[in-house]
Amino acid sequence: MTALPNKESTPFNMKKFLILLTLTVLSLPIFAQEGEEPAVQPQRETVVQTFPNVWIVNTASVETMDKRVMNFRIHHRLGNIRGGLREFFGIDGPAGIYLALDYGITRNLSVGIGRSNLGKILDGWTKYQVLRQEKGGGMPISLSVYGKANMTLLKNPPDNRFGNVAHRMSYIAQVIIARKFGETASLQISPTFIHHNLTDGPGFANSMFGVTAAARFRLSKRLGISAEYGQILNSYLPAGNSNFHPSMGLSLDMLTGGHVFQIVVSNSFDINEGRAIPYTSDNFFNGDLHIGFNIMRSFWL
Repeated sequence: MTALPNKESTPFNMKKFLILLTLTVLSLPIFAQEGEEPAVQPQRETVVQTFPNVWIVNTASVETMDKRVMNFRIHHRLGNIRGGLREFFGIDGPAGIYLALDYGITRNLSVGIGRSNLGKILDGWTKYQVLRQEKGGGMPISLSVYGKANMTLLKNPPDNRFGNVAHRMSYIAQVIIARKFGETASLQISPTFIHHNLTDGPGFANSMFGVTAAARFRLSKRLGISAEYGQILNSYLPAGNSNFHPSMGLSLDMLTGGHVFQIVVSNSFDINEGRAIPYTSDNFFNGDLHIGFNIMRSFWL
């Protein structure tokens, strides 16, 4: 008699087959990964604090505020020091005061609003950082685009020159290019466009093209020196008018955490760059200088 197959052995053989198949499938990714793992690209570190704040002396820096960080600024300029002891080196004279708030929408995008007592100018701006300098051979520069609109709130004079609201407006646009060299020095250059809907008088150009340049040198962890220069390049004054000079400034920068304090010496009395760059009437090299300070305090919200 022919023996019948043992039915009880079938489940056992099938169980071994399923275990072997499962182990084989699970081992496939391990063998597939051998020799095929992609090389991990090192993440480049971005350069921080090319300048210690969003402002240098009289113009904007390449920096933007971090996300949800608010920056409060107070700018103050005294009268001309040529008044000497009689005017207490400008303290007795009229003062230029500018208050501003910057706020970081994202890491690269900041907005702000400010008010100057000179010309009673209310201004608002946007700054976007397109490129960030990287360490280790990456992006060699930082680049920001900056736009500002100004409105004078002066009382409309009898000649009704401010009867049209558009006549109160002026505009500033800059491409800000900067590079930090190690931990010691930073340089910045900014092609600049300024437009005034209403000029200061006959023969003045509405639109001006210029450039500002700035440098900062780090003296210690919390101490540095900044310098700034602004120049209009096109012909924008009436024939024979030589009453205006390049805007220049120096500052001693003191850093204490989220606080930046600057002692400033500048030939520009006006702090709004739409007025300071083209219409600075004092000559830096003739000693027509204004002492002042910038105070900048950041708050993490």
